[in-house]
Amino acid sequence: MNTPFSNHSPYHRSATDWNPSHRAAGIEEKGAALLAAPVGQAFIAIAAATGLSPHEIAAPATSIYLAAQAADDVELYHIENAREEELCFLRREAPKHSRLAREILAYPDTAWWFSPMDTENQIWVSEDRNPPSEQPGEPAWIHSDIRQDMWAFVTSTYIEDTASMLAAVDLQICDVGYGYGNGYAGPPYAVWRMKAAPEARVFEVDSPHAWHELCMKYTRRMRFPLHDYDLLDLDTLDVHSYLEPDWAKVRKDWDAVHLTLGGLLTSHQVAVESDAGWTYQYGWDTEQTWWLRWVFSRYERLDDHTPTFQ
Repeated sequence: MNTPFSNHSPYHRSATDWNPSHRAAGIEEKGAALLAAPVGQAFIAIAAATGLSPHEIAAPATSIYLAAQAADDVELYHIENAREEELCFLRREAPKHSRLAREILAYPDTAWWFSPMDTENQIWVSEDRNPPSEQPGEPAWIHSDIRQDMWAFVTSTYIEDTASMLAAVDLQICDVGYGYGNGYAGPPYAVWRMKAAPEARVFEVDSPHAWHELCMKYTRRMRFPLHDYDLLDLDTLDVHSYLEPDWAKVRKDWDAVHLTLGGLLTSHQVAVESDAGWTYQYGWDTEQTWWLRWVFSRYERLDDHTPTFQ
């Protein structure tokens, strides 16, 4: 029998807590999900502190950089005490800005946060300036425990001349930014626009429940791997009922898995429980797509990218 989830943690969710499909949800529901998740709380707190208007915050380029900074602020591998202090602060601060969250989400510019991946506008940043290959090396900043022995190729959506991967590289934060700052060819970075075949099968992770659905359908039961971090009050969790996707099974039905920007803001570091077990989406610190096979129709070199915020 599974051990019940703790009732006091705001980052524990039952599979019935809210509508599992944000694509069908309204502004109120999306705003509630945003304010219930660590990255979403950090995003809205940072956004409020900038003094920018909701319209300015909703602009894709601005929201991309704010989301990257938010993800880094609640990074799992921060010193435990500092992380707990940050999370406690965000739990108090974020609800003060619920109106701002609703106003931001009301702008059309934020519709893409929860939208399916744009197959025409994916970018890939080369670690060594070589062009993309159907058999690239595994990037060092990808958590190996999630995709053991799986080929994968990582892209991010290109919008308004930027992308989440570029923001992480610019700020040298999150797994992406740390990776490119550790032994890879330095700036300027070589960037390619990747165009996937229109018929590419992409699973969209736009909420904690979408990730839970993926894990439920392609179950790989594991012991919770983050036992060194007191993140979820592990005394109340059955660590053996933790679920991750079996990527070999996922690959049979899907060509790629896309974490939307809205999915990052509402699902990252949020545990979802059902009768079968519980899931916890982590390690995807930016909006990105993991390609499980090569389904690109063509690609083109873009201008080199020189970080502007270092």
